[in-house]
Amino acid sequence: MYGEHHPLTPPASPAKVAWGLSVTQLLVLGIGAGLSYRLAHLIPPLPVKNFFFAHVHHFVPLGVTALLLFAREGKTGMNLAVYLANLAAYKFRRKTFVWRR
Repeated sequence: MYGEHHPLTPPASPAKVAWGLSVTQLLVLGIGAGLSYRLAHLIPPLPVKNFFFAHVHHFVPLGVTALLLFAREGKTGMNLAVYLANLAAYKFRRKTFVWRR
């Protein structure tokens, strides 16, 4: 019938471009890498002899974008960025209050 989902057809999935990631995922990771690169130019390295620990704070934007991109919310299964956007839209929606006397 019209509008029913056929059980044999697989759900549509985004095309994987490189390293098993979609175009959107690559774009978001690129934005995080760009922010990390700019942060590395603005903030000097920490005064530690180990190179990795001296520059670890420069990768915070990349880590945050990766967390928002790949982490999933437990109940809904949505990724964290979509879940937080929907939660914000729900919290800041226009509310209509109805009082009865």
